[in-house]
Amino acid sequence: MLRGSAQIDVLLRPRAEYDTAPLRTVHRTDQGWTRRAGDLHLRWSGDVAEATLEPDGHGGRQLRATFQVVVGGRVDLVLELSDRPLDTSPPGASAAWAATAQGWAWAVPDLATPVADRDTHHA
Repeated sequence: MLRGSAQIDVLLRPRAEYDTAPLRTVHRTDQGWTRRAGDLHLRWSGDVAEATLEPDGHGGRQLRATFQVVVGGRVDLVLELSDRPLDTSPPGASAAWAATAQGWAWAVPDLATPVADRDTHHA
C-alpha cells in the first residue's frame, strides 16, 4: 500500500458540436467558472479557485488546476452541462453526488442476475 500525498493535474477542455466548437465566453466568479461551448452552458465549481485559463492549442481555451492531495484528503469538482443558462447557484459536491446516485438508481433497471452483476449494470 502506498502512503503519502499526490499531485493531481486536472485539465478541462470542453468542445461541443463534435469537437468543432471550442470553449468561449468564460467568466470566473466566486462560485467557480461559467462558460459556453457551442450551444452548451457549462459550470465548473468546487475546489477550482486556483484554476487558470489558457489556450488549448486548437483555437479555444481550457482550464487547468493542480491539486496536492494528502492521505485521507479529497478534492471536490462539480461539472454541470446544460442546454440552458445555469441561473441557480452551483450545488455543493455532496448534493451533486446524491443527485447523481439518485439519477443512476432511476435510470438503471433492477437486473437481478447472479453472474456479472456489476458488468450488467454498467452495460
